[in-house]
Amino acid sequence: MADDPISVARRYLEALSARDVDAMCAELSDDVVFNLPVLQDPFPKRIEGQEAHDFVRNVIPNMWTDFRIIGLQLRPEADPERVIAEFTSEGTMFNGNPYSQVYVFLLRVRDGKVVETKEFFDSLVLATAMGAIPAPAAVTA
Repeated sequence: MADDPISVARRYLEALSARDVDAMCAELSDDVVFNLPVLQDPFPKRIEGQEAHDFVRNVIPNMWTDFRIIGLQLRPEADPERVIAEFTSEGTMFNGNPYSQVYVFLLRVRDGKVVETKEFFDSLVLATAMGAIPAPAAVTA
């Protein structure tokens, strides 16, 4: 099994697409840092170490009943530890609402493990799908 940053990032994101939390956690370092800069209060913008592993184990299986990554593109950065991942997702939230999102992940991989992630996505799409805010009304002509 290859431990280069692209291979590790691919395994991690394919495990996310399959909602396989054991496989996801296997790709994470013990002291991994998740950066979630687009989330609004009360959600955390940074989760570290065991809390990050617990987040994967407790949130991922309970957020979606169906989730899949589409069109995964991985590119190395000039920094050999960093990988840029771009993809879209489709799925169904725990409450039955549809979920479609565009993501950019920045991942740092060291010694064959993900040590840091930074996720960018539309938090309004997530909040709407979670039912935290009403969906916009359809525009009629």
